[in-house]
Amino acid sequence: MLGIKNNIMFIRHVLMMVFSNVPRLILSICGLFVGLLVLTTGNILMNSYYDEAMNRACEFSTNNISVLLEADDEFEKKIISDIDTMQVELKRVSMSSESIYSEQYSNGNICSLNAKVVGTTSMDSENVLMKYNENTTIPVHGNLTKGRFINQNDVSKKNNCVVIDEFTASLLFGEEDPIGKKVILGVGNIGMENVSDEDNVVDDEKDNSFTVVGVFDNYQVTKSNQLEYEKFRVVDNGNIVMSTYIYVPYTALDENGFQEDAQDYLIWHYSDNSGYEKGLQVLNDYKTVYSHKYSKFELMTKDDMKSAVKKELRPIKLFMWLILSALLIISGINSMNTMFFSIKERIGEIGIKKAMGANATDIIVQFLMEGIFMAYIAAAMSLIVGGIVAELIGKGIQSMLFINFKVNYSMETVLFTLIVAGIYGIVFSFIPSYYGAGRKVADALRFE
Repeated sequence: MLGIKNNIMFIRHVLMMVFSNVPRLILSICGLFVGLLVLTTGNILMNSYYDEAMNRACEFSTNNISVLLEADDEFEKKIISDIDTMQVELKRVSMSSESIYSEQYSNGNICSLNAKVVGTTSMDSENVLMKYNENTTIPVHGNLTKGRFINQNDVSKKNNCVVIDEFTASLLFGEEDPIGKKVILGVGNIGMENVSDEDNVVDDEKDNSFTVVGVFDNYQVTKSNQLEYEKFRVVDNGNIVMSTYIYVPYTALDENGFQEDAQDYLIWHYSDNSGYEKGLQVLNDYKTVYSHKYSKFELMTKDDMKSAVKKELRPIKLFMWLILSALLIISGINSMNTMFFSIKERIGEIGIKKAMGANATDIIVQFLMEGIFMAYIAAAMSLIVGGIVAELIGKGIQSMLFINFKVNYSMETVLFTLIVAGIYGIVFSFIPSYYGAGRKVADALRFE
């Protein structure tokens, strides 16, 4: 009980010493605050950028394997036959680029929307094929907001139906309900962006008109196009050509002659992990044996995407950490200088404590505790201010640069800042406290 009481009294004394000299406290906290603010803000922005890239990779649907293959029909049929014996669902996809919107605005600039027309055997929320980067297309999750997806009935009947994303729907039809409206694939003239009913379809374009049966939302494609369109409307910087993905039955795409420059993606979707692992092993075996024979034999999975992103971002993250660490050390040295002055002012106090029985360890612990308390005050301030600054920077990036950037302020960031603040307080308080604790009693008592 006496030990607890002594500890409480010790902490109370430390707090009294921390707040006994307000100017000194402010100077010490300011030095700590600058370093921790830079660290916190940089950490939030860096994690946000990293998370944004990882989220794109993680959009790759679980238990899916995407294969881009340029091979003869016999070899393709052999792979499909071997994999399909594992009771897996095959999504055969072929793509062709077509213009679906072209409009001249009042400022004379032309806005065009080109669509990668995806022909698929069937479609669901886990298999919305979408561009990841210039060389990679992956199956991602798409939230159906209206209507339905492509189904087997559409494929067997070769229906001219289409599923589009929310941004495309808003661009083509505004506030109107897009379900049942027509979209022309291959717009040749400005103003022929879409048609509402059969009567308005020009005769030579009838085969190229597709009825909208569904609308889906995907964060990456919708947000990116929205920001790009905003930039076009706000910044008078010439014409703009945007791109999106729309989805039609595979048979309808073939029927309407959109396959001249198409690439075939084979997407296998597995309902469980064991089937996925077996299928991936078979495909990897095929790739090992036959990749030298065919110009393209590429496998892509969710794990592949995540590994690629980590590898790409690792050097950037390391470079940023070096910069933040350097700034933190500079700030810490300034704080250490402030504490040196503080301890020199309190040499007499140290002499009295030593004369009353305090040893060097007691003195060091006291000043370390003071340094930690001040570091945590600075940390709390940096978490609040850093979060606000990061949010403002994120909004500035989106509104001024029209880049998709979502700030992520997570609990990991808070814990990281608090841990660094504790280490910060100990490291940059130790040398000054060691200096003070090393003074002899007689020297300390007559120190001026």
